[in-house]
Amino acid sequence: MGVNRPELGKPMKRFVYILLLMLCVAVGILVITIVGSMNPSQQTTLNAYLRYYAPSEPGLRVLQSVRALRPTLFTPEMSGLVFGVTSHYYVDVPPSSGWIAGRPLPYPPEQMYCTVLESSRGQSVVFVALHGDDYNADWLVHQSRAPWPSGELNAQLASVGCQFKP
Repeated sequence: MGVNRPELGKPMKRFVYILLLMLCVAVGILVITIVGSMNPSQQTTLNAYLRYYAPSEPGLRVLQSVRALRPTLFTPEMSGLVFGVTSHYYVDVPPSSGWIAGRPLPYPPEQMYCTVLESSRGQSVVFVALHGDDYNADWLVHQSRAPWPSGELNAQLASVGCQFKP
């Protein structure tokens, strides 16, 4: 003898399936938003870069930023000047005069974002990258060596897995 359970009607089953589907979509969007957006350390470094270069490039602002899928393929040859607020590594453009860091920059970066900037001079691309060793890690901004747009920079962006939206 079994216990008789009331069976859900078709409309109720459909409602439960739709509710579960909506929940899955909402969780997926949340994960994509969290993973794809810059964290405060990255954003602070990029904001310091924008403030540093704003006087020489009026209207400097971020147009688009995407996470690199293969940051380990970023090489020193792809990098132009390196900007950063760090006491751990050598950088080309320290924001405060007189501060000299100690160690060469470790490659490849652990994480990276490719960012399109716009100013009154036009557009450019920078790489916001997390460089670290066994003891320290810092977010730094690399200017691209190749101009934007160019076939060389497009090839570099493709190699590190950055695809900007049109």
